[in-house]
Amino acid sequence: MREDGEGVDLKLKEDEDDIEFVYIEDVQEDESREEELPLHNIDLVTCSSWILDPVWFFKGNLDPSSLKRSLSRFLRLFPALSGRLGPSSVKLSNQGVPFTTRRRARGSGYDYVQEEPRRGEFTDVRGYEGVLAGTEPIMTVMVTNFRDSTSALGVAISHVIGDGFTLYSLVALWCDLHNDGTCSGEYSMDRTELIRRTNPDGRRGTRAAFPADSLREIHNFCQQHVGERRRMFRFSSEELATLKASVPCADGRRPTTNEALIARACKLCGGRGGRKDNGPVQLMMIANLRGRSETFSPGYLGNACTSLVGFCPAKPRTS
Repeated sequence: MREDGEGVDLKLKEDEDDIEFVYIEDVQEDESREEELPLHNIDLVTCSSWILDPVWFFKGNLDPSSLKRSLSRFLRLFPALSGRLGPSSVKLSNQGVPFTTRRRARGSGYDYVQEEPRRGEFTDVRGYEGVLAGTEPIMTVMVTNFRDSTSALGVAISHVIGDGFTLYSLVALWCDLHNDGTCSGEYSMDRTELIRRTNPDGRRGTRAAFPADSLREIHNFCQQHVGERRRMFRFSSEELATLKASVPCADGRRPTTNEALIARACKLCGGRGGRKDNGPVQLMMIANLRGRSETFSPGYLGNACTSLVGFCPAKPRTS
């Protein structure tokens, strides 16, 4: 986002937070509002216990006042972000997005370009149990302005409403609206067609069968078994075709995308993924399904990723 020279929170004391709820422009808060965004089983079960919370750093201070105004206009396009979760849908009740403003007396945005900040240092991360219960917001925003005229923008959303593609697309669209007054592209959070295609009998799961204790256990297990060191692999269609051609299969068939990517990951990770005991390691990578089938359109804002899972064989020990 472009920074604004005037209107920056100069009256806010250093290291003091100011929290204000931002609502949909010209729409009143209404907790009894009956409109809703139905959710899919993928949203309700697979993604319910995660909060996505990236941070962007900028040269120059950001103007919270202008960002709140553009966010209010942006929420008209995606009202679910200002709602609250129900048992199997998002209630479009316009209960607001918490917007936190902070001035930092110490440090600089440059300090965090190479070193990842602690989680929650520049984002307002609410407990996922409260989000699932409908008592905490689906989305939060935090702006931190440093004294050296650098700044940080942290945006957090519940994984129930969407995956990483969804979050980054929403922030990009908000930036477009803030800077240029318009949003381009065809994006939609509507799950109607997805539910029709994948649940033709109309049966849908709810979180009622997944109590908070069970969700917490799943969350803790994932946190425990996902290491801090992560690797990311990006492939174009041409690169993926070349990669598939280089992976032999014992039965002479063409390897699947899963097999090709896992084989590449095993090679890059040295066949052991960092395990000190050289034992076999399970690898999981995320594939974006948008535009690859009729089920998920290129501009679908929701959860449309699947995991590619494979095993790195044990690496022989060397004397």
